[in-house]
Amino acid sequence: MLEERLRAAGAEPPLESELGDQARHLAVLRQTGRAVRVGRAMYAHPQAVERVRAMAERIIETEGAITLARLRDELGTSRKFAQAFLEHLDAARVTRRLPDDSRVLRRRSSQPPP
Repeated sequence: MLEERLRAAGAEPPLESELGDQARHLAVLRQTGRAVRVGRAMYAHPQAVERVRAMAERIIETEGAITLARLRDELGTSRKFAQAFLEHLDAARVTRRLPDDSRVLRRRSSQPPP
């Protein structure tokens, strides 16, 4: 089953082109919140996305920012996957990319400024 495959892939989600016949189930999984697009054609399980998000937030809160290399090393994966997740977090307005390519957390509007 595709959802199980995405869950098992964790922080190294498959490309749509690697899914073969299972790719036809992506639309339903996305509509029901059981698959998240994290790259142009890369899909991850929501648990993996949340795990990476929590990891990135923790690192940023501790170290002030996160780089692609830092997330790659923390995930123990390749640059391709780390970049897809960081770009997803940028698009979801969790992080903001700085001119030096590091990321910081966006200030949440519900929180008062310091």
